[in-house]
Amino acid sequence: MNETELMSKYEPGDMRNLASQPESGSCQVSEARKCLEAGLRAATNEVAPDFDAALAYFLEGASMGDSDCQYQAACLLDTNGAFANRRSECVPLYERAAAAGFADAQADLALLYLSGDLVDRNPAQAVSLLETAAAQGNSAAQYNLALINRDGEDGVPANPTKAFHLFKKAADQGDADALLTVADMLHAGNGVEKNLEEAARRYRAAAELGSAEAAYKLGIMFMTDDFEAEYGDGYTNAFEGSMFWLRKAAEQDWPDAFMPLTECMDLSDPLEELYSASDYAHWYRKAAELGNPEAMRCLAYVISETDPDEAQRWYRKAADLGDALAETWLKKHRLL
Repeated sequence: MNETELMSKYEPGDMRNLASQPESGSCQVSEARKCLEAGLRAATNEVAPDFDAALAYFLEGASMGDSDCQYQAACLLDTNGAFANRRSECVPLYERAAAAGFADAQADLALLYLSGDLVDRNPAQAVSLLETAAAQGNSAAQYNLALINRDGEDGVPANPTKAFHLFKKAADQGDADALLTVADMLHAGNGVEKNLEEAARRYRAAAELGSAEAAYKLGIMFMTDDFEAEYGDGYTNAFEGSMFWLRKAAEQDWPDAFMPLTECMDLSDPLEELYSASDYAHWYRKAAELGNPEAMRCLAYVISETDPDEAQRWYRKAADLGDALAETWLKKHRLL
C-alpha cells in the first residue's frame, strides 16, 4: 500500500458529505444549518466561488456544535491551497466531527494518523477510526481498511479474505477503485475463490464508471482468458469484446493498451485492410513516445513511405533500446 492508493472522498461543498442529523426546534441548530447552507452556496457558486466566505460560515456553524459545518470547515482548511498557512486548524475540527460519529470525518482523520501529516503518526488510532467509519458504510474507510488488511501493514496482519469482503462492500456502493480491486482479486483467486466471469463483470462495471485500467484488463481477459463471458452489446465473440474494451482504454491514454489494441487491429482481418496506416501510426506513436522500442520499430515501418527521415529516427531509437529487428533493418540499409 502507498499513500496514492489511499482514498479520500471529499469535494468542497459536496452535499453527499452532509451528516444525517435529527431535526430540532433549537434556535442554535436552526442557525447552524443556515450557516451550513450559506457556506455551501458560497463554496459552490459556479460564477465566483467565495471560499473565504464559505469558511467563515462553516466556522460559525462549527462553533455551535454542528458536525456538518465542522467537517466542511476542516475539509476546506485541509485541501484548499488558499488556506495552506492555516491547514493545521483542520485537525481539531475533524476530531470534533469524528467524535460526534461523522463517518467522513473519521475516515479523513484516519488518513492523517496513517501518514503522520499534521499529527503524530498513530496507525492503531487510524485503524480504529477506519473500522468505526467502515461499520457505518463509509466506502472510503472500507477501501482504506481493505488496503491495510490486504497488505498486512501498521500492525494489522495480512488477511486477504477480510480485505476482499471490505473491498466488495465499497464496490457494491459503486466505487470504481474498489470494483477494480475486487475484479483483480477474483481474477487471481486472492482472498476469494477464482471466478473469471465475476471478475469480468466487475471489470466492466469499473470500466463503465470510467476506469481505463479496468477497461484494459477486461480487454486483455477477452483476448487471453479461457472463460465463458456474457458478451452483450452485440459482441459475437471474445475478439470483438477485446477490441471494444482495449480501444476504450487506449482512448483514455492507458499506456498498456496501445500495443494490444494494434495487435487486435492486425488480427481482425488483415486481408480486408480495415485500418489505414495512419490508424496504426496513431497508436504506435503513443506507445513509442512512452519509450516502447517495439512500438518505435512498428511506427517506423508504417510511416517509412510517407516520412522516411522520421522512420529512420524511430528505427535508431528502437535499436538504441536493444530492439534486434530495428538493428537488423539499420544494418540492412547500411545505416549502422
